[in-house]
Amino acid sequence: MISSLTRVWSSEQKELGYLDALKDNGIISKPEYIFYNHFSTPGNIAYRYFESLDEPPNAIFSISDYIASSIVNPIQKKYKLGENYALIGFDNTIYSQLTSIGITTVAQDLESMGQM
Repeated sequence: MISSLTRVWSSEQKELGYLDALKDNGIISKPEYIFYNHFSTPGNIAYRYFESLDEPPNAIFSISDYIASSIVNPIQKKYKLGENYALIGFDNTIYSQLTSIGITTVAQDLESMGQM
């Protein structure tokens, strides 16, 4: 997971959701699989970190489509997205559609959220 060094509610909620999903699927969470980054820092720095691990992950969940889109090219140099590597962004923004291969993204229903 690529998360944010800036501790804001939305980022923390995405982290909790990530950890809950792992737990719900019987996957043991590994602290080294969470990389804390600034929103403005390119995601390829996180990708290089993950690749340096003894057991690199075969999927990355990012707290934003923007960050996820910035690591498509480095991933594709070694893996085939959608076949042996997964990349998931968040927010269903235009960034999830800007790459040659679409990024899986988590959409939020902003209209209904605004009505709460």
